[in-house]
Amino acid sequence: MTNANMNGTRGYHVCMDVGGTKIAAVIADEHGRQVSRGYAGSGNMAELGVALSSQRIKQAVLDAATRVPGLVLPDPSSQDVRQACPFPVLSAWAGIAGCDSKADIHRMEAALKDFFGTTPVRVTNDSLLLSAPILRASAPWGICVVAGTGSVISGVINEDGVPVPFARRGGHGHIFGDEGSAYHLGVTAVRAITNAFNCGEDLSSSLVVKEICAAVNTDSPGNLPSVLHELDPDVDLLTAVNRRKLRIANLAIPVIASASSQPDDPLVLEIITETTDVLAGEIAHIVKIAERKGLAPVSNATLSVVGGLISQPIYMDAVKQALSRVGVVFGDVQLVQDPAGEGAAALAIPHK
Repeated sequence: MTNANMNGTRGYHVCMDVGGTKIAAVIADEHGRQVSRGYAGSGNMAELGVALSSQRIKQAVLDAATRVPGLVLPDPSSQDVRQACPFPVLSAWAGIAGCDSKADIHRMEAALKDFFGTTPVRVTNDSLLLSAPILRASAPWGICVVAGTGSVISGVINEDGVPVPFARRGGHGHIFGDEGSAYHLGVTAVRAITNAFNCGEDLSSSLVVKEICAAVNTDSPGNLPSVLHELDPDVDLLTAVNRRKLRIANLAIPVIASASSQPDDPLVLEIITETTDVLAGEIAHIVKIAERKGLAPVSNATLSVVGGLISQPIYMDAVKQALSRVGVVFGDVQLVQDPAGEGAAALAIPHK
């Protein structure tokens, strides 16, 4: 058993930001002060399935538990460590990429029930972790955008400090969506470069072409699709497919770097514009739904964003420009740096 009282707390709040690249778990004390953080690998439920996703969520929480000051943990070889949360939990929130329906939520709740015991776990899509800035600003409504490895866009109404989703676009995994994500940007880059090469365009001066080819270790832009279609034969099929997706998503890094170093390159401009136009279109669709519902004008709403891609200034600026082109200008735009941390702090509010 865990000696949780030795550090003067009666329990902890736990929030898990479960993304397509990694899982971050934050443990906060009863007052919402962050005391520990842990990590695990990719946790996208739509792509990994509930069993593997829930297993990695538990791993992230256990990783965080090892760093809680004064927390005495059981023997790591015991069943308790592997099957039950080793500290008292006051509340828990898991925001999970690829958790897209009530059925998904119920399945994940069931998978986490034994681990968290009698404490109910709030299971939502990961985009709802972004609602904190909307609530803090007392905005009547807002849109939460996750644009990292994958993407999802959620419309949220502020009902007396409680975020209530009213619409969502995306979040169905890279096969059916992920518009505006790093994966989408990587696919767009490969397609644009390959098409330009096959049309005989001079790509010798394009930095993005050089960087993308270097990233996948090929000398010719024409080889990009075949190289990126390959699966690692040394791992199981599920792992190989996920690694391929992440390899394509990682191409967003050289795209952004090239856009920063060579902003006048028409090819990299085409790649970023095409991707952000699609993302802006998804956001604008939810704005139209808000208008039909009679919500306050978008100038009174908050856009809350998170993700390794959209946190890049050059990409965020392109998103704002794309939104402006379709007539959408939010009253406030907030970049959330730590969704799990903000979520853990928010969990503590009703307990204060």
